[in-house]
Amino acid sequence: HSLVMMMRELMWMERAIEEAKKALQCGEVPVGCIFVSEKNLEIACGHNETNETLNPTRHAELVAIDKAISKYDNIDWKRCELYVTCEPCIMCASALAQIGIGRIYFGCRNDKFGGCGSILSIHNDNYECHEGFCKDEAICLFQQFYARDNSRITEQSVSSADLRRRKRRRKQQQLLQYSTTSRDENESDEELNRSNDDFSSQKGAR
Repeated sequence: HSLVMMMRELMWMERAIEEAKKALQCGEVPVGCIFVSEKNLEIACGHNETNETLNPTRHAELVAIDKAISKYDNIDWKRCELYVTCEPCIMCASALAQIGIGRIYFGCRNDKFGGCGSILSIHNDNYECHEGFCKDEAICLFQQFYARDNSRITEQSVSSADLRRRKRRRKQQQLLQYSTTSRDENESDEELNRSNDDFSSQKGAR
């Protein structure tokens, strides 16, 4: 593996990292990818768009495939490479096998859904797969995403707790108001009864 090849692979993986950063800025799971031709030219790029589109299939790889197909009529996928920040999931790994991709480079592993070695090994009979490129940067983006996500959950929890407290206070105030009103009504009834008794006594005395 020559130094020139390593520099080339690093350059394209850094481009994929840039795409992943775009996803992070949009509140998406930070995965980005780049398809590269045999002439070392960018064919198409993509990042996760599942939240934006409300479509769970809009992973970076599928977004980039759609872009590539819309731009070019005949792509010799076997001579192309994919650089992606995280191991493709089973769905994307299968799609990449279907189009006939030649080689994949990815950053960090996908321990829950990975289709290139972590859970399934769809790549074995279909395409070459190399891992570990810009791994630390890819992991760091995931850590930022989940830290931000947990922060939102905490804020939501605090807001929910505050809302519950407000509801309790409102209910207590309503109960207190009802209790005060009932007491006032009882006192009024007692006064009315006393007045009626006094009136009856006076009437009897006449």
